Amino acid sequence: MFDNQLSNYWTSSGPYDEIFYYVRNDIKNIRNDLALMVIGERVNAKIGDFAAVSMELKTKNQIYSAMVIYGLLTYNNRQVFIPNKELMLKYDELLFRES
Repeated sequence: MFDNQLSNYWTSSGPYDEIFYYVRNDIKNIRNDLALMVIGERVNAKIGDFAAVSMELKTKNQIYSAMVIYGLLTYNNRQVFIPNKELMLKYDELLFRES
């Protein structure tokens, strides 16, 4: 809460901004997968022990691993998906703004 206004602190913090780089530049065609996730689909992924502190993620699985570690995606049954409505709206806004 700032100046008696409620806002989404979590999606306005560092990890969201860092992941924006991958979406904006469509690294590894991530935009198409995010568009599917925004409409509720799940995307196959192999999540591993990748460092989430580096902006030098080279594969889609590394990018998704970082997003899972940051809490920006959820991983279950070898698939990633957007875990809540707040993030779904943020990704939708991001994809629309950058299209």
